[in-house]
Amino acid sequence: METWFRRSGTVAAVIFLFFASAFAQAPDYAHIAKQAVTNLASANYDAVEQAMKPEMAQEVPGQILQLVWMHVVRRFGAFQQITGVTSKPVKEQQLVEVACQFAHGPVTVEWIINAQGQITGLHFQ
Repeated sequence: METWFRRSGTVAAVIFLFFASAFAQAPDYAHIAKQAVTNLASANYDAVEQAMKPEMAQEVPGQILQLVWMHVVRRFGAFQQITGVTSKPVKEQQLVEVACQFAHGPVTVEWIINAQGQITGLHFQ
């Protein structure tokens, strides 16, 4: 009888884990992307780097993010605000476009975010 309880407890735990993972919420892609833009605008480049998938963070560390952001600011002026966010699936990831207003015009920051909520791509348009 004791063995039956152990087995049934194990089965119940496996079933619980299966359903918990099946109903786990997807990351809030828009929030992740907006927070990344806010971090760039606040010169918190390390926070953006930490939000990246490790392989991307090695390729685009905080120092590179700083150089890229400074280039955008030199060209378009000071960052003013986020004006909108759109999101669409791309393969098994999400493309999130964050529309931003700078002093001299709009810039769209495109983020690719995986199912784990990690940034895997970045493009300024």
